[in-house]
Amino acid sequence: MLETWGYDADYDYGYAGCTSDRKLKRFIMDQVRDRNWIAGWRMARGICNNSGQYMNTGQRLGYFNPRRSEEFKGKISLFKNHADAVRDVDGSRRVAMKVGRAFKSMFPNFCDAQIEILGDAFRAEMVSKDLTLKSGKSRADFEKAYGGALGTNENPDTGCYRKFLGNSCLRPSYLYSDDNYHKDNLPHHPAQAYASGDFTIYWVEEPDGKVAGRCVVLTTDPDKPRAGPLYGLSEQAMTTMGKAIEATRADDSWDIFRHSGWAGAKMLNIPYVNGGYVAPILMWSLHASLSWIVTTCRLISVVVSMLVHTVVFLRVRIIAVMIVVTVCMRTISTTLIVLVPLCVRVATTTVTACVRLITVTTTMTT
Repeated sequence: MLETWGYDADYDYGYAGCTSDRKLKRFIMDQVRDRNWIAGWRMARGICNNSGQYMNTGQRLGYFNPRRSEEFKGKISLFKNHADAVRDVDGSRRVAMKVGRAFKSMFPNFCDAQIEILGDAFRAEMVSKDLTLKSGKSRADFEKAYGGALGTNENPDTGCYRKFLGNSCLRPSYLYSDDNYHKDNLPHHPAQAYASGDFTIYWVEEPDGKVAGRCVVLTTDPDKPRAGPLYGLSEQAMTTMGKAIEATRADDSWDIFRHSGWAGAKMLNIPYVNGGYVAPILMWSLHASLSWIVTTCRLISVVVSMLVHTVVFLRVRIIAVMIVVTVCMRTISTTLIVLVPLCVRVATTTVTACVRLITVTTTMTT
């Protein structure tokens, strides 16, 4: 009966169940609790770790009664005050706000960084955009994916295989702007060199045709696609491309990102007007670079260890030789100190005896 009346069956959510959009309340409550932003009863009611003030998350959700706006997609509608909530009959007292402003109105005790985290999580998990996934191998496809106007940035989480599209080194304005002098020398995007037939470009577009994400995949072996990093403006965009690429593999255990690389793949031969060829920036993968660095460091460590052992061994030998030389020198010096006076005395005695013998012999003769 309570659940029918609008109360949440799970008592942990308290006032959060008293609303038409219970999914949103559960989401907000879970975000606050899982991040340990409040020290108190079930991490939802107590002292706010950021401001040191008391806050009851469920109570605030019950008062503001937020829900996802049906009229303005991506926004949150709520009651700004208790008077509006009491007088409201048909929902006309509700105010639709941008996500950040709505969360700040409900939780002023949270700092800007926390509000931003809530907003990013809401956009990633609670807002589903109408994205269109596309793929192709032609030069026009690569030109569109790399040179098309960008969509809305939703500050996605990034990592080794998930990167922010807005920071791509192949997104500078001179590569796709029609009003600059670079167009005379570079009439097409360098990414067109991927259109050799060995690569497939996956990209997603927003309803207005703007690009929200892209990913280049080596498809010479259709059953084992070898993808480059996912570049996107939102979690949804990157997840959409990733799932589509994974769906083309024959074996679920095949990792589309962790592979041996693109060695041996062909690129399109596009001569440059001033000589040379047009091609995108080609870099080592982070995994390959780290492997090379680790191997090099290990080799250096072995060499250094050998040198240290050699130096230590030589040092021991040198010290041993020095000890032997020192002992010999001391022995020789001691011997000389003892023998020289003895030899002098023997010589003196011998000479004296000889002189006396000669004297006695001369006297007898006379």
